[in-house]
Amino acid sequence: MTALSAFIETVPLLTQPSGIANYVREQLRAGVESQVRDLVAGDLARVSARIISQAAYAGDPLAGEAFRRAGRYLGIGIANLLYLFNPRMVVLGGSVMKSGDLLQDAMWDAIRTLAKPAYVEGLTIVPAALGDDVGLLGAAALVVQEQHLLDAPAQ
Repeated sequence: MTALSAFIETVPLLTQPSGIANYVREQLRAGVESQVRDLVAGDLARVSARIISQAAYAGDPLAGEAFRRAGRYLGIGIANLLYLFNPRMVVLGGSVMKSGDLLQDAMWDAIRTLAKPAYVEGLTIVPAALGDDVGLLGAAALVVQEQHLLDAPAQ
């Protein structure tokens, strides 16, 4: 599998905010045992990335695999960005990044496997300084720009 074909196959998984929760729900419905089921008292609608991270930190195999899987997909996406733009820094945000340490090893493994060493050498991956509010702030900035709210008044 090439980095590009892997990226194309994973785009839907990367764009769904509840991708980790959806994966765990599917596994629980298939009968996989997990602390997650106990944490949500059997109500699969309550499964969230926050609850899954709690189980992962407690050593739950399914929860850990869910984050490793997400890390692999994230690494595949980043490897493709390296080929397209060759950035020296990648900034990652969103609520899942609160559990970024659960993703990192699998993410870096995927990056190193798929990208040429010259692209990986010197690469820095950092959490977004704006945290979870980055999407909201971006939307607000777009409204301000589109509505010309900060344009200087005509003289």
